[in-house]
Amino acid sequence: MTVANIQTIKMTADQYFAMGQDPPGVRLELIDGELIVSASPNPRHADVIANLTYILMGHIKPRKLGKLYPDTDVPFEKFVVRRPDLSFYASANLRRVTAERLLGPPDLCIEVLSPGNVDDDRTNKFNLYQKHRVPHYWMIDPDERTAECFKLVKGAYTLISSAGGDATAHFAPFPDLAIPLSDLWMPGL
Repeated sequence: MTVANIQTIKMTADQYFAMGQDPPGVRLELIDGELIVSASPNPRHADVIANLTYILMGHIKPRKLGKLYPDTDVPFEKFVVRRPDLSFYASANLRRVTAERLLGPPDLCIEVLSPGNVDDDRTNKFNLYQKHRVPHYWMIDPDERTAECFKLVKGAYTLISSAGGDATAHFAPFPDLAIPLSDLWMPGL
């Protein structure tokens, strides 16, 4: 039996976007030219995202501060497309948004940590967002009931605010927004 010589090539962001939407039940990202499949968020993770989206939209929309996109592909490099849990584009940067896709790094990326993605969010995404000059990065940890806000200062992220438990968070780029963390956590868990 003869085996064919098989070669692999890296997929580009443009090729990734040409595939269209993810198949049902599958969540794809492009990392170093390879398709990565991950599970959908668990209920605790999804609950925090839904609650935070509700709070943020109540602040962003009436003030016309920009647009918030949940779980939407963001191209960062030729071979890298990541999907932050929430991406915010300030009004001044809405040129990075088209009806078909997001065209560049957001002004804020928010990640909700899950047991299976802590290292990816705390290391890989942290470094990627920092490298591509995303001005603000929030990490929300439902298990520890903590929230952290990082700001890009001279090309490096600096922790500028954090809160935990049932405290109220005030995070950039929305300094006049009070986020009661108790409203994020799934009751009874």
